Amino acid sequence: MTLFTGSIAGQAILFAFTPFLTRIYPEELFGILFVFSSLAAVLRVIASLRFEISVVLPKEDKHAINLLVIAVILNTFINLFFLLLISIFHDIFIEFSGYNDLGNWLYAVPLSSFLLGMFEIFSYWSNRLEKYKDISFSKISKSSVTGTSQVLLRYTMVGQNGLILGVLAGQFMAFLHIFILSFRSLAFNLQFLSIKKSRVLLRRYREIPIYNTLIGTLNTLSNQLPILLLAKFYGPEPAAYYGLANRVVMTPMGLLAQSVGQVFYKTSSDIVNKGKKLIKPVLKTYKGLFLTGFVPFAVIFGASFFFQFIFGEGWGNAGIYTRILIPWLFIAFLNSPLSWVLIVLNKQKTVSVFDFILLILRFLAIYLTYTFSYTHFVSISVFSAVGFLYGLFMFVYILHVSKSDVKPYSNKKNNQ
Repeated sequence: MTLFTGSIAGQAILFAFTPFLTRIYPEELFGILFVFSSLAAVLRVIASLRFEISVVLPKEDKHAINLLVIAVILNTFINLFFLLLISIFHDIFIEFSGYNDLGNWLYAVPLSSFLLGMFEIFSYWSNRLEKYKDISFSKISKSSVTGTSQVLLRYTMVGQNGLILGVLAGQFMAFLHIFILSFRSLAFNLQFLSIKKSRVLLRRYREIPIYNTLIGTLNTLSNQLPILLLAKFYGPEPAAYYGLANRVVMTPMGLLAQSVGQVFYKTSSDIVNKGKKLIKPVLKTYKGLFLTGFVPFAVIFGASFFFQFIFGEGWGNAGIYTRILIPWLFIAFLNSPLSWVLIVLNKQKTVSVFDFILLILRFLAIYLTYTFSYTHFVSISVFSAVGFLYGLFMFVYILHVSKSDVKPYSNKKNNQ
């Protein structure tokens, strides 16, 4: 509840700016913003190798601090490597992707990825220490700075560039805030840094970067695929409609799922470390999420008919997108917090296969409908249907594996 309250407060601030932003920035700029954010989200997963999630798993903080430093090093140097690649092959990337409007903003994608990665790393550290208020306050500062900057910068010399610059400002503030709040605990535990211990921990948790990077990249790319393909095939406006629709639904509901997931990850890790099964907390969490989410999703569905009034002329299509996406987003809302079961129980290898298949199906959903000259409304409808069916499958699979009593990160084999 602490995480959710802070998250929803922060997003409520950002959401309050949205009707104003949609009136002072044109639709195509929102399309560019969503493409930029999608690329940064995909790169963030690759750059961190998802190693930040290992920070929660060890029993002792002196081990976790070594994992945190490894995650920081990975996030820094891999983003620098991608910045170098973009600097050398910028024009080739732009021509190949077809996102000509992105232009020089491509150089800022690694910066956004770096800031997002650093915030995630220190958020997992705060999660480990159960410093949920620190995470919440950081999210509030991010949203406040983002919204304020986007509005103020629009009326300065940077003009229309303020939409993306405001996002970068908010990301920097979130990282700075969580780092300052974590500084004391980090400083105390730095004495336990050890190259030898880091090597041992890298071997113990080696499957996290191997499989979770693949899973995370596939999953993130799969979720961002509509924005990237809609912008490429149909132009920036449909990408903007999808981005706004997704934001409206997942602003409150996605944050609730994320907040529950962060706590569930820590709790499920403790349960598995004690040798107990996860089926009971999984069922309880599913039930709570369903009861909590049903009414808000229904309200959002009704509100989607008034998007043109709420967000201004030209945004009515985003309301249609919202109604199309709600079935998929609801099942995703239920599964998202419980997907941590798959990491705690070391099912990454199997899930990576599932996610790869999903990525292919989602790509085909948009590519084939575009190829056969269907409208972007049909493309997004087929995409949503694929996501909904996959969500039902994952619901059954999560229930199945939660009956397992495997302890993948604490058995003797992995401790050798």
